[in-house]
Amino acid sequence: MEATQTITPRLFGAIRVDEQWTRWSGAGDVRQRSSYHRFETAVGFRLTPDITLRAAFMTRKGYVVNFWDDQVLASIVFAKKLL
Repeated sequence: MEATQTITPRLFGAIRVDEQWTRWSGAGDVRQRSSYHRFETAVGFRLTPDITLRAAFMTRKGYVVNFWDDQVLASIVFAKKLL
């Protein structure tokens, strides 16, 4: 699930939630269920009509780990229709 909100014509905020599950068989044919969780929040600033600066924080817990992995993300997006 994802939600985006325009704050001003140049500024936006976004949140993303991703949850997945899988079932598998372990040793001795024991049935297991594992889950994956990811939560991300971001803010973006449209520098020009073609260039957007974006900063985000993401935390996730993978299928085979028992801890949350935190990340800080930054990106520069160039989007222009070429043809």
